[in-house]
Amino acid sequence: MRRFFKGLFSRPGITAITLLITFAILGTLLFYTDKYFWIIIFFSAILSIICSIYIMTKDEIPEYKLPWILLVLFVPVFGILIYLLYGRTILPKKEKEKYIEHLNRKIDYIKSGDDIEKLKGDLSVYNQFYYLSKATCSPIFSGNKIKYYPIGDDFYEDYLEDLSKAEKYIFIEYFIIGEGYFWSKIYKILLEKVKQGVDVRIIYDDFGSIVSVPVNFYRLLNKQGIKTICFNRFKPICSSIFNNRDHRKITVIDGKVSYTGGLNLSDEYINKESRFGVWKDSALRIEGPACDGFLALFLSMFDSGKLDVIHEYEKFIFPKKERFENEQGYILPYGDGPRIVYADYIAKNVFLNAINSAKKSIQISSPYLICDYELLNSLVNAKKRGVKIDFLIPGIPDKKIIYWLTLTNARKLFLNGINVYKYQEGFNHAKNVLVDDEIAICGSINFDYRSLAHNFECGVLMYKTSCIQDMKKDFDETFSKSKLMVKKDFINNFVLRFFIALINIFSPML
Repeated sequence: MRRFFKGLFSRPGITAITLLITFAILGTLLFYTDKYFWIIIFFSAILSIICSIYIMTKDEIPEYKLPWILLVLFVPVFGILIYLLYGRTILPKKEKEKYIEHLNRKIDYIKSGDDIEKLKGDLSVYNQFYYLSKATCSPIFSGNKIKYYPIGDDFYEDYLEDLSKAEKYIFIEYFIIGEGYFWSKIYKILLEKVKQGVDVRIIYDDFGSIVSVPVNFYRLLNKQGIKTICFNRFKPICSSIFNNRDHRKITVIDGKVSYTGGLNLSDEYINKESRFGVWKDSALRIEGPACDGFLALFLSMFDSGKLDVIHEYEKFIFPKKERFENEQGYILPYGDGPRIVYADYIAKNVFLNAINSAKKSIQISSPYLICDYELLNSLVNAKKRGVKIDFLIPGIPDKKIIYWLTLTNARKLFLNGINVYKYQEGFNHAKNVLVDDEIAICGSINFDYRSLAHNFECGVLMYKTSCIQDMKKDFDETFSKSKLMVKKDFINNFVLRFFIALINIFSPML
């Protein structure tokens, strides 16, 4: 039943229902009130034009505004209603202030040092870290030990072992928690840790986990002593707020060990369940001072989800961290979210800054490629500068229409000389960017509108860390298992391409 409501009250579902109602009402008006029909149409058109002008003046990605303008103009009155319900992301004033307060004050509890000054020798890299540090109120860290996992099969045993070693706290924040083999192992450890007095907290996204855990899952966990927040609980009503999901993947253990990446806590991510062939994903395990960055992200979200304000950062942030002085490189954990909370399109700008700085090579892995012209054009311009670019997409899709849109945008890259690879063994869910084999980005962020404009996301910007070479090796090995796409591998049927082009106009709304 929840899956039914999920589809019914999704944006496409609401839009389809509203269109049917619109045509039904217009037909009824034409039949019964033909005398006033054109007067009604005239005033509806005036309202649509006013609403369209309002949308055009908003400070948003142009491609995001276009489908709403078309909907408002071509479906008068009811198009406006859909926009008011779904096009504007609005939080109650107190709730918005609460989010912003927690995001801004976390910097007061993190010791940043002067690590960023050490990057001034490479101005391009310095500028990237400087922007991200200022935009997110997050410091740069050195002296961290980082392990890169090229697939979930390698990740989960270390993850379970670290959980079992926790002495003070375990903080977990994931888009999807799915009942099964992996979660049963995690749950058993968490219950044992609660008995030992360990502070265990969980944030999971209700929409992401809507079909994988019971409706009252968060209540069951709270009863067991696990402090749990079900983020943005799904309710079968029309509201744009439900479009903003917590897509982050974060675990922090005792402030000493952190995990992030593309992996959720469900069996398919560690290939204990096969849905789309081999599930190709990636993750990072981080030891050292940078754990404070993830801790601040988690606590700011956890506190924002509580009715009262909790000032307890100092309880977790300040324990002395082990520094790994022999480990080279710099790391900056960061968060991003919708414009109602964050003042900038941070994740998109991090991608743009990295791509525009490239001198030799760019390698990108993403399950989806549905982004705006500016981001696609930055890749094309980099190719025109002589940069070698390789882009990895899935071989087996998880969502057919989304895959068609990905192929359509990938075709644009292909026609401009960019290598597009299709992962042959299954579904590629890894979200990685590697520039000149020196700068890397790993996290929860896809190359799509949902990640770049709607969701709460997290990522890590790295420079010359040892794990970058492991990421490079993973890219090379994965490309060797993938098919370099040629023209016939893309959608070349004119009718289908035209249909997908129409859908692509409305892709920012999906």
